[in-house]
Amino acid sequence: MAQNNCTALIPYTPCHSSFPRQPRNSPPTTFCSLPREIRDTIYSLALISPTPITVWKGSTEYFFIDPLPEGPHPRPRACVWWRQLHHEFPAAHLRALNLNLLFCNKTLHREAALIFYCKNTFSFEGDHNWDPLVSWLKSIGVENRTSLTSLQVDADRQDQAWQDSRGERMRVGGSGYPREEIYPRHPYLHAPPTRRGGLFRHGWVDNINPVVEEVFSLLQGKRAPGQQPVTISMQLAKSYPYPGRGRNPHPMEQKPENGWYSMDLPNLIEKFLYLHTDGKSIEVLWKGCFVREPLLAEKQELFEKQGWKMTIWPVLEKDGAPGLWVMYVLRRERFLGPFELMAQDPSPYSHSACSRRRLNGTDGECHL
Repeated sequence: MAQNNCTALIPYTPCHSSFPRQPRNSPPTTFCSLPREIRDTIYSLALISPTPITVWKGSTEYFFIDPLPEGPHPRPRACVWWRQLHHEFPAAHLRALNLNLLFCNKTLHREAALIFYCKNTFSFEGDHNWDPLVSWLKSIGVENRTSLTSLQVDADRQDQAWQDSRGERMRVGGSGYPREEIYPRHPYLHAPPTRRGGLFRHGWVDNINPVVEEVFSLLQGKRAPGQQPVTISMQLAKSYPYPGRGRNPHPMEQKPENGWYSMDLPNLIEKFLYLHTDGKSIEVLWKGCFVREPLLAEKQELFEKQGWKMTIWPVLEKDGAPGLWVMYVLRRERFLGPFELMAQDPSPYSHSACSRRRLNGTDGECHL
Protein backbone atom coordinates (compact mmCIF):
# COMPACT_ATOMS: atom_id res chain seq x y z
CA MET A 1 0.00 0.00 0.00
CA ALA A 2 1.45 3.34 -1.01
CA GLN A 3 2.17 5.82 1.80
CA ASN A 4 0.36 9.14 1.68
CA ASN A 5 3.20 11.70 1.86
CA CYS A 6 0.83 14.66 1.72
CA THR A 7 0.06 14.40 5.42
CA ALA A 8 3.62 15.39 6.23
CA LEU A 9 2.94 18.86 4.83
CA ILE A 10 0.06 19.53 7.26
CA PRO A 11 1.26 21.07 10.57
CA TYR A 12 0.22 19.23 13.66
CA THR A 13 -2.57 20.86 15.68
CA PRO A 14 -3.55 19.47 19.09
CA CYS A 15 -7.12 18.25 19.20
CA HIS A 16 -7.95 20.47 22.22
CA SER A 17 -6.81 23.66 20.48
CA SER A 18 -9.18 25.69 18.33
CA PHE A 19 -6.41 27.90 16.89
CA PRO A 20 -3.22 26.93 15.08
CA ARG A 21 0.02 27.36 16.95
CA GLN A 22 1.71 30.73 16.50
CA PRO A 23 4.89 30.78 14.45
CA ARG A 24 8.05 30.66 16.52
CA ASN A 25 9.17 34.13 15.47
CA SER A 26 5.84 35.90 16.24
CA PRO A 27 5.81 38.39 19.17
CA PRO A 28 4.17 37.20 22.41
CA THR A 29 0.59 38.26 23.15
CA THR A 30 0.46 41.03 25.77
CA PHE A 31 -2.29 43.16 27.26
CA CYS A 32 -1.35 46.11 25.07
CA SER A 33 -1.50 43.94 21.93
CA LEU A 34 -5.16 43.11 22.56
CA PRO A 35 -7.73 45.06 20.53
CA ARG A 36 -8.88 48.31 22.15
CA GLU A 37 -12.44 47.00 22.47
CA ILE A 38 -11.23 44.08 24.61
CA ARG A 39 -9.07 46.35 26.75
CA ASP A 40 -12.01 48.68 27.33
CA THR A 41 -14.13 45.73 28.42
CA ILE A 42 -11.47 44.75 30.94
CA TYR A 43 -11.23 48.34 32.20
CA SER A 44 -15.00 48.43 32.65
CA LEU A 45 -15.03 45.21 34.68
CA ALA A 46 -12.17 46.41 36.86
CA LEU A 47 -12.90 50.10 37.35
CA ILE A 48 -16.65 50.73 37.23
CA SER A 49 -18.42 50.84 40.59
CA PRO A 50 -22.10 49.76 40.80
CA THR A 51 -22.71 52.58 43.31
CA PRO A 52 -21.52 56.19 43.42
CA ILE A 53 -17.91 56.54 44.55
CA THR A 54 -17.70 58.68 47.67
CA VAL A 55 -14.87 61.16 47.16
CA TRP A 56 -15.56 63.22 50.28
CA LYS A 57 -17.84 62.73 53.28
CA GLY A 58 -17.95 64.94 56.34
CA SER A 59 -20.20 65.99 59.18
CA THR A 60 -20.36 69.10 61.32
CA GLU A 61 -19.51 68.49 64.95
CA TYR A 62 -19.82 70.94 67.82
CA PHE A 63 -18.74 71.40 71.41
CA PHE A 64 -20.25 73.76 73.99
CA ILE A 65 -17.87 75.78 76.13
CA ASP A 66 -19.29 76.31 79.61
CA PRO A 67 -19.66 79.93 80.72
CA LEU A 68 -17.38 81.58 83.28
CA PRO A 69 -19.64 84.09 85.04
CA GLU A 70 -17.04 85.19 87.60
CA GLY A 71 -13.62 86.77 87.46
CA PRO A 72 -12.22 89.85 85.71
CA HIS A 73 -13.01 88.42 82.24
CA PRO A 74 -16.31 86.51 82.36
CA ARG A 75 -16.97 84.25 79.40
CA PRO A 76 -20.46 83.63 78.03
CA ARG A 77 -21.61 80.24 76.89
CA ALA A 78 -20.19 79.53 73.43
CA CYS A 79 -20.17 76.77 70.87
CA VAL A 80 -17.21 75.60 68.78
CA TRP A 81 -17.90 74.04 65.37
CA TRP A 82 -15.63 71.94 63.21
CA ARG A 83 -15.95 69.59 60.25
CA GLN A 84 -15.23 65.90 60.88
CA LEU A 85 -14.02 63.95 57.85
CA HIS A 86 -14.98 60.29 57.40
CA HIS A 87 -12.10 58.75 55.46
CA GLU A 88 -13.43 55.21 55.71
CA PHE A 89 -16.15 55.81 53.13
CA PRO A 90 -13.90 56.80 50.19
CA ALA A 91 -11.49 54.00 51.07
CA ALA A 92 -14.27 51.39 51.09
CA HIS A 93 -15.42 52.31 47.58
CA LEU A 94 -11.93 52.38 46.09
CA ARG A 95 -10.89 49.11 47.74
CA ALA A 96 -13.39 47.21 45.58
CA LEU A 97 -11.80 48.50 42.33
CA ASN A 98 -8.58 47.44 40.62
CA LEU A 99 -6.93 50.85 40.55
CA ASN A 100 -3.49 49.39 39.77
CA LEU A 101 -4.43 49.62 36.11
CA LEU A 102 -4.08 53.39 36.43
CA PHE A 103 -0.40 53.09 37.38
CA CYS A 104 1.02 50.64 34.83
CA ASN A 105 2.26 52.97 32.11
CA LYS A 106 1.16 56.12 30.32
CA THR A 107 -0.84 54.32 27.67
CA LEU A 108 -2.81 52.17 30.10
CA HIS A 109 -3.27 55.10 32.45
CA ARG A 110 -4.82 57.23 29.71
CA GLU A 111 -7.16 54.47 28.56
CA ALA A 112 -8.15 53.31 32.05
CA ALA A 113 -8.63 56.83 33.39
CA LEU A 114 -11.02 57.60 30.54
CA ILE A 115 -13.24 54.67 31.58
CA PHE A 116 -12.86 55.38 35.30
CA TYR A 117 -13.89 59.04 35.17
CA CYS A 118 -16.45 58.70 32.38
CA LYS A 119 -18.39 55.66 33.62
CA ASN A 120 -18.52 56.31 37.38
CA THR A 121 -20.57 58.71 39.51
CA PHE A 122 -18.50 60.66 42.05
CA SER A 123 -20.25 61.74 45.23
CA PHE A 124 -19.63 64.51 47.77
CA GLU A 125 -21.70 63.82 50.85
CA GLY A 126 -22.46 65.40 54.18
CA ASP A 127 -21.78 68.93 55.38
CA HIS A 128 -19.52 70.62 52.87
CA ASN A 129 -18.99 74.18 51.67
CA TRP A 130 -17.99 73.37 48.05
CA ASP A 131 -14.26 73.69 48.75
CA PRO A 132 -13.69 69.88 48.68
CA LEU A 133 -15.32 69.62 45.24
CA VAL A 134 -13.20 72.44 43.81
CA SER A 135 -10.00 70.99 45.28
CA TRP A 136 -10.75 67.56 43.81
CA LEU A 137 -11.54 68.95 40.36
CA LYS A 138 -8.22 70.77 40.34
CA SER A 139 -6.28 67.74 41.56
CA ILE A 140 -7.45 65.30 38.85
CA GLY A 141 -6.25 67.49 35.99
CA VAL A 142 -7.82 68.89 32.84
CA GLU A 143 -7.97 65.64 30.86
CA ASN A 144 -9.75 63.73 33.62
CA ARG A 145 -12.13 66.63 34.31
CA THR A 146 -13.06 66.58 30.64
CA SER A 147 -13.98 62.87 30.94
CA LEU A 148 -16.40 63.37 33.84
CA THR A 149 -20.07 62.72 33.14
CA SER A 150 -21.75 62.35 36.55
CA LEU A 151 -21.36 64.13 39.88
CA GLN A 152 -23.56 63.80 42.95
CA VAL A 153 -23.53 66.57 45.55
CA ASP A 154 -25.43 66.85 48.81
CA ALA A 155 -27.36 70.11 48.50
CA ASP A 156 -29.16 70.49 51.79
CA ARG A 157 -30.08 73.98 52.89
CA GLN A 158 -27.11 76.30 53.03
CA ASP A 159 -25.61 77.65 56.22
CA GLN A 160 -27.16 81.00 57.14
CA ALA A 161 -25.94 84.46 58.10
CA TRP A 162 -27.67 87.70 59.04
CA GLN A 163 -28.07 90.32 56.32
CA ASP A 164 -28.42 94.04 57.02
CA SER A 165 -30.12 96.67 54.88
CA ARG A 166 -26.92 97.21 52.84
CA GLY A 167 -26.80 93.57 51.83
CA GLU A 168 -23.78 92.83 54.02
CA ARG A 169 -23.58 89.54 55.90
CA MET A 170 -22.61 89.33 59.56
CA ARG A 171 -22.32 86.91 62.45
CA VAL A 172 -24.79 87.52 65.25
CA GLY A 173 -25.62 85.77 68.48
CA GLY A 174 -23.29 84.10 70.93
CA SER A 175 -23.83 80.45 69.99
CA GLY A 176 -21.25 80.20 67.20
CA TYR A 177 -23.93 80.43 64.50
CA PRO A 178 -23.42 80.38 61.54
CA ARG A 179 -21.08 77.41 61.39
CA GLU A 180 -19.14 78.50 58.27
CA GLU A 181 -17.14 81.62 57.76
CA ILE A 182 -19.18 84.59 56.64
CA TYR A 183 -19.10 84.85 52.86
CA PRO A 184 -19.93 88.21 51.29
CA ARG A 185 -23.08 88.62 49.25
CA HIS A 186 -22.33 87.57 45.70
CA PRO A 187 -21.99 90.62 43.44
CA TYR A 188 -24.47 89.07 41.00
CA LEU A 189 -27.26 89.35 43.60
CA HIS A 190 -28.82 92.82 43.50
CA ALA A 191 -31.59 94.48 45.44
CA PRO A 192 -34.88 94.72 43.52
CA PRO A 193 -35.05 98.03 41.64
CA THR A 194 -38.44 98.75 43.19
CA ARG A 195 -36.93 98.71 46.68
CA ARG A 196 -36.58 102.25 48.02
CA GLY A 197 -32.97 103.43 47.93
CA GLY A 198 -31.76 100.04 46.68
CA LEU A 199 -31.82 98.68 50.23
CA PHE A 200 -32.05 95.00 51.12
CA ARG A 201 -34.41 93.52 53.64
CA HIS A 202 -32.64 92.34 56.75
CA GLY A 203 -32.91 88.83 58.11
CA TRP A 204 -31.47 85.32 57.74
CA VAL A 205 -30.11 84.56 54.27
CA ASP A 206 -28.20 81.64 52.75
CA ASN A 207 -24.46 81.90 53.35
CA ILE A 208 -23.20 80.74 49.92
CA ASN A 209 -19.52 80.13 49.25
CA PRO A 210 -18.53 82.10 46.10
CA VAL A 211 -16.22 79.22 45.09
CA VAL A 212 -19.31 77.53 43.60
CA GLU A 213 -18.71 79.50 40.41
CA GLU A 214 -15.32 77.87 40.00
CA VAL A 215 -16.96 74.43 39.82
CA PHE A 216 -18.60 75.28 36.50
CA SER A 217 -15.59 77.01 34.97
CA LEU A 218 -13.45 73.96 35.81
CA LEU A 219 -15.96 71.46 34.45
CA GLN A 220 -16.36 73.29 31.17
CA GLY A 221 -12.59 73.30 30.60
CA LYS A 222 -11.70 71.88 27.19
CA ARG A 223 -14.89 69.94 26.55
CA ALA A 224 -15.40 69.37 22.85
CA PRO A 225 -18.69 70.25 21.14
CA GLY A 226 -21.03 67.27 21.10
CA GLN A 227 -19.28 65.53 23.98
CA GLN A 228 -21.42 63.77 26.56
CA PRO A 229 -22.56 66.40 29.10
CA VAL A 230 -21.81 66.41 32.80
CA THR A 231 -24.85 65.79 35.01
CA ILE A 232 -24.66 67.30 38.50
CA SER A 233 -27.28 65.74 40.77
CA MET A 234 -28.04 68.01 43.70
CA GLN A 235 -29.28 65.61 46.38
CA LEU A 236 -31.84 67.09 48.79
CA ALA A 237 -32.72 65.64 52.18
CA LYS A 238 -35.91 63.61 52.48
CA SER A 239 -38.97 65.62 53.55
CA TYR A 240 -36.81 68.74 53.88
CA PRO A 241 -37.49 72.03 52.08
CA TYR A 242 -36.34 72.27 48.51
CA PRO A 243 -35.20 75.59 46.99
CA GLY A 244 -38.00 78.11 46.93
CA ARG A 245 -39.95 76.49 49.74
CA GLY A 246 -40.17 76.66 53.52
CA ARG A 247 -41.81 74.48 56.11
CA ASN A 248 -44.15 75.69 58.84
CA PRO A 249 -42.09 75.67 62.05
CA HIS A 250 -43.38 74.48 65.38
CA PRO A 251 -44.26 77.37 67.74
CA MET A 252 -41.46 76.28 70.07
CA GLU A 253 -38.90 75.74 67.29
CA GLN A 254 -35.55 77.19 68.42
CA LYS A 255 -34.30 77.86 64.88
CA PRO A 256 -37.38 78.38 62.70
CA GLU A 257 -35.30 80.02 59.97
CA ASN A 258 -33.68 76.64 59.29
CA GLY A 259 -36.85 75.57 57.51
CA TRP A 260 -36.37 78.06 54.68
CA TYR A 261 -34.41 77.31 51.49
CA SER A 262 -34.07 80.35 49.24
CA MET A 263 -33.66 80.44 45.47
CA ASP A 264 -30.34 82.29 45.64
CA LEU A 265 -28.20 79.20 45.01
CA PRO A 266 -30.26 77.86 42.04
CA ASN A 267 -30.36 81.36 40.54
CA LEU A 268 -26.60 81.74 40.88
CA ILE A 269 -26.00 78.32 39.35
CA GLU A 270 -28.05 79.26 36.29
CA LYS A 271 -26.02 82.45 36.02
CA PHE A 272 -22.77 80.45 36.17
CA LEU A 273 -24.04 78.06 33.51
CA TYR A 274 -24.76 81.00 31.23
CA LEU A 275 -21.37 82.62 31.87
CA HIS A 276 -19.07 79.59 31.75
CA THR A 277 -20.74 76.94 29.59
CA ASP A 278 -22.29 76.58 26.18
CA GLY A 279 -25.67 75.67 27.68
CA LYS A 280 -25.40 71.99 26.73
CA SER A 281 -22.24 70.63 28.36
CA ILE A 282 -23.43 70.76 32.00
CA GLU A 283 -26.87 69.85 33.35
CA VAL A 284 -27.95 70.45 36.96
CA LEU A 285 -30.78 68.37 38.43
CA TRP A 286 -32.22 68.77 41.93
CA LYS A 287 -33.43 65.44 43.35
CA GLY A 288 -35.26 64.54 46.52
CA CYS A 289 -38.12 62.68 48.14
CA PHE A 290 -41.28 64.26 49.51
CA VAL A 291 -44.88 63.51 50.43
CA ARG A 292 -46.96 63.30 47.28
CA GLU A 293 -49.99 65.47 48.09
CA PRO A 294 -48.20 68.65 49.33
CA LEU A 295 -45.81 68.41 46.42
CA LEU A 296 -48.59 68.24 43.84
CA ALA A 297 -50.51 71.01 45.61
CA GLU A 298 -47.55 73.36 45.20
CA LYS A 299 -46.67 72.33 41.67
CA GLN A 300 -48.46 75.13 39.88
CA GLU A 301 -48.37 77.78 42.59
CA LEU A 302 -44.69 77.47 43.44
CA PHE A 303 -42.79 75.67 40.73
CA GLU A 304 -44.04 77.58 37.74
CA LYS A 305 -43.40 80.90 39.47
CA GLN A 306 -39.86 79.86 40.41
CA GLY A 307 -39.08 78.50 36.96
CA TRP A 308 -38.91 74.82 37.98
CA LYS A 309 -39.94 71.92 35.78
CA MET A 310 -40.82 68.92 37.95
CA THR A 311 -40.91 65.18 37.25
CA ILE A 312 -42.19 62.78 39.91
CA TRP A 313 -42.65 59.03 40.29
CA PRO A 314 -43.86 56.94 43.28
CA VAL A 315 -41.56 55.00 45.57
CA LEU A 316 -42.21 52.13 47.97
CA GLU A 317 -42.07 52.78 51.69
CA LYS A 318 -41.15 50.20 54.31
CA ASP A 319 -44.73 48.97 54.51
CA GLY A 320 -44.77 48.46 50.75
CA ALA A 321 -47.47 51.07 50.12
CA PRO A 322 -46.72 52.98 46.91
CA GLY A 323 -47.74 56.55 46.20
CA LEU A 324 -47.45 58.16 49.65
CA TRP A 325 -43.89 59.29 49.01
CA VAL A 326 -42.59 60.31 45.61
CA MET A 327 -39.19 60.93 44.14
CA TYR A 328 -38.97 64.25 42.37
CA VAL A 329 -36.52 65.83 39.95
CA LEU A 330 -36.42 69.58 39.49
CA ARG A 331 -34.94 71.06 36.35
CA ARG A 332 -34.58 74.82 36.06
CA GLU A 333 -35.62 76.69 32.96
CA ARG A 334 -32.48 77.98 31.30
CA PHE A 335 -31.96 81.70 30.99
CA LEU A 336 -31.38 82.44 27.33
CA GLY A 337 -29.62 85.79 27.57
CA PRO A 338 -27.86 88.21 29.90
CA PHE A 339 -29.89 88.92 32.98
CA GLU A 340 -29.59 90.60 36.36
CA LEU A 341 -30.22 88.49 39.43
CA MET A 342 -32.41 89.82 42.20
CA ALA A 343 -31.52 88.62 45.68
CA GLN A 344 -34.41 86.77 47.28
CA ASP A 345 -35.83 88.19 50.47
CA PRO A 346 -34.54 86.66 53.73
CA SER A 347 -36.27 83.85 55.55
CA PRO A 348 -39.86 84.80 56.46
CA TYR A 349 -39.16 83.43 59.93
CA SER A 350 -36.30 85.84 60.62
CA HIS A 351 -38.35 87.95 63.03
CA SER A 352 -40.10 85.25 65.04
CA ALA A 353 -39.78 85.33 68.80
CA CYS A 354 -37.14 82.57 68.88
CA SER A 355 -35.04 84.27 66.21
CA ARG A 356 -35.13 87.55 68.10
CA ARG A 357 -33.89 85.82 71.22
CA ARG A 358 -31.03 84.28 69.27
CA LEU A 359 -29.88 87.68 68.04
CA ASN A 360 -28.80 88.34 71.60
CA GLY A 361 -28.80 92.11 71.67
CA THR A 362 -27.24 92.98 68.28
CA ASP A 363 -28.06 95.97 66.06
CA GLY A 364 -31.56 97.25 66.74
CA GLU A 365 -32.35 96.84 63.08
CA CYS A 366 -32.36 93.09 63.64
CA HIS A 367 -35.30 93.27 66.07
CA LEU A 368 -37.88 94.74 63.69
